Amino acid sequence: MAKRCGQPRANGKSCRYFLNAQGLCPYHDGAGRQMAASKRRRFWPWLFFAAITWFIFSDDDVRPDIEDSLRNEVQQAIAHFRQDPDKTIVELQQIIERESAHETPDAEQLSWLWQQLAAQHERRWHWYLALQAWSQAARYQDDDVQRLHRSKLERHFREMQAERNFQQRYVANRDAGPARTLTKTVLIANVFVDLTGDEHWGNKERLLALQAQQHMRDWLLTRQHRYRDGELNFISQTFTAQSSEFTGFHKAFRGRAILSSLIYGEEHDGLKRLYASLLERDDIDQVALMLHYPKTDRSFAFRCFYHQRPDKKPPAKPLSLHRCDDELAVITHKLEHNNWPRVAVTQTHELLHLFGAADLYNIRDAATFATTDIMHYAYPRLQDTDIQPLTAWAIGWLDDMPETPFPIEDQ
Repeated sequence: MAKRCGQPRANGKSCRYFLNAQGLCPYHDGAGRQMAASKRRRFWPWLFFAAITWFIFSDDDVRPDIEDSLRNEVQQAIAHFRQDPDKTIVELQQIIERESAHETPDAEQLSWLWQQLAAQHERRWHWYLALQAWSQAARYQDDDVQRLHRSKLERHFREMQAERNFQQRYVANRDAGPARTLTKTVLIANVFVDLTGDEHWGNKERLLALQAQQHMRDWLLTRQHRYRDGELNFISQTFTAQSSEFTGFHKAFRGRAILSSLIYGEEHDGLKRLYASLLERDDIDQVALMLHYPKTDRSFAFRCFYHQRPDKKPPAKPLSLHRCDDELAVITHKLEHNNWPRVAVTQTHELLHLFGAADLYNIRDAATFATTDIMHYAYPRLQDTDIQPLTAWAIGWLDDMPETPFPIEDQ
């Protein structure tokens, strides 16, 4: 099991954390994965997209000489990006493949086509794929504007690796806890926690949170059919609770004892009884408990994990489940009409932790591995991310462990 970490830096400034032996799985919301980082980083994706849109679609004399039929075909592919971005990417790739197969390919047109593909990857915050597309464009035609943009994009991609070296291996916890595998009938128990004072859930905000979760359920059902035909059903129940304080990520990271007090303390004894009653129901197979706080903070999850205690005398003691009575996700968000798509991404990320998936953004050799996976980088919408084979295996959708460039600790 990985060593415990997450201590603040010596200068007392922003702390950086990662999944440790206590099972804490944080998620960094927003354009980057460091909520403590400078707020200006949140504007990088939009600045990138604005710059490349101006460069590609400007009507001045520097625009490349592209055949009208080809330009119209590309614009038609991009037109349905909002509804089906995967289809847009596939159609652009097919156009590139067709134009590359010509006996004498047009270098200027191929460079322009790769730039179109790069621009769509940037709209999805797929920075690594965008860099690859820009490199392909440079093979056919390059200039100072492209080089400057690539340089900025490379710098942004490096900044996304701030927590990259915290883990050396993928720690799996498949088939553990009340949320064992994402199959059969899953009950999602949503507890909306009102805080003492002005921080409480209004009807509109609660509705938006549930709307985001419905989007999450629909997305998971679509992705599940890509891996298996097994039945997957969701049942959702909503509860409310009161709390005198907010136990955020920075406090919870000190140890699971704080989270235990959240559930088992006098004030939250009702949650303990709620959790026990949910597990006794006959019409459900899995239970996922999600606490929603009306706070802007870093969401995280405490998941069940296996623990092997050291034994001086062989044979070693077998792996056993440890601390599985407090498995839950803590979702922190202040919902507005324009940010619920990113809240849906956050909810999905944390839910998959409960079903066995681990983070990818903090594994040393995973920077270019499964770069569109929901457990890796941040994404603006669920349509812009995916569930790759490693995560599918971790949550029970695949039986065979996929190959990875880093070791997997299969508990």
